[in-house]
Amino acid sequence: IDEIETAIGSINNNALGEPAEAYQGIIGGSPGIKEVVRFIRRVKDTSLPVLISGESGAGKELVARALHFDGARKDGPFIAINCASLKPGLLENELFGHVKGAFTGAVDLKEGLLRAADKGTLFIDEIGDMDLAVQAMLLRFIETRTYRPLGASREQSVDVRIVAAINKDIEKEVSSGRFRLDFYYRLNVCRVHLPPLRARAEDIPALAGHFLKRASSGRGRSFRFGPGALELLSRHSWPGNVRELGHLIERAAVMSAEDEITASHLSKCMNPNATAALSADISTLDEAERECMAASLASNNWNVSRSARALGIDRRTLQRKIARYGLKKGG
Repeated sequence: IDEIETAIGSINNNALGEPAEAYQGIIGGSPGIKEVVRFIRRVKDTSLPVLISGESGAGKELVARALHFDGARKDGPFIAINCASLKPGLLENELFGHVKGAFTGAVDLKEGLLRAADKGTLFIDEIGDMDLAVQAMLLRFIETRTYRPLGASREQSVDVRIVAAINKDIEKEVSSGRFRLDFYYRLNVCRVHLPPLRARAEDIPALAGHFLKRASSGRGRSFRFGPGALELLSRHSWPGNVRELGHLIERAAVMSAEDEITASHLSKCMNPNATAALSADISTLDEAERECMAASLASNNWNVSRSARALGIDRRTLQRKIARYGLKKGG
């Protein structure tokens, strides 16, 4: 609590200036974030693959960008792809490309993302959703630096650093057979965990100040937090992590007629049912997340897009969570 109060005082006295504890856009001075920054600085100039673990919305792509833009490859391309957004066949084609005539409809040569990321970094998000066959192909590339586009007779060589992110328990994925053991061993050499926002509550005031400053700049306003606003934010559990916080501040700024963002205004911008769901009666994080999502869906008449925006997560992530928790309209 003392650390949170100190951070709140620092933000209020700083007129929402850029937080002192910031590295390549990574904001926070908590022990967990300091360890992440130390890790980045240790490995940023190597070519070793990196695995970033952490919950959705925690900022894994920001870590990947820091590895690239503060490292030896900063002058090369940084290319990102999300495995969850593509079917296995499409993902293989996106990564490795194909030659003309490789299959029906392949009327032109397609250079894959590995070629496009030559001399740079390829960030592969949600790698836990990657098909086992594509995992094997990517493992071979990491080990040999060569790959063969679909339909090609010759292998190609590129210099690409692979940075991957996962929001699942990768050891459980390996045990269940959904993730290759050899691929896991290769990625696990350089691994860093990005803690969820609830585990670094002392960073919330600095992050909130950063988002409010951005909202002020974007709208030509001079927003500031009123009494109790930062304390309210610091008590919230943030199942959507930093992304949820950023969306809330943006929503609060859009809806505010005054430059002062009060605790009352923030409470109205939060889903009241979702906030109540994070009570002491909920015994596990999964239960809290399930109740929070169920409340948001109910309050938005089961409009998945609106509910996802309110939670600060993307639509596809919410759809997966609905299936995972067995949520049903009226249930």
